[in-house]
Amino acid sequence: MPFPSRNLNSIDRVVRGFIGLSVCLFTFFYGEFIGDSLIRGLLFVFGVLNLISFISSWCPVYHLVNLSTYKEKD
Repeated sequence: MPFPSRNLNSIDRVVRGFIGLSVCLFTFFYGEFIGDSLIRGLLFVFGVLNLISFISSWCPVYHLVNLSTYKEKD
């Protein structure tokens, strides 16, 4: 099964990379500020999913709603 086509432009990717890295680092190093371990885990998963979207240039939510910000170069 081939991987779905890209649906994120470079600005979306950079924002997702920044958010993903920030959330992961915060939950890893400063997780004690978040009292509930379930919330901490969910935030970490959210960060990891944003990093996966950053790396792959593909967002599953965009795919579900048939949205794409990626433009092919002519």
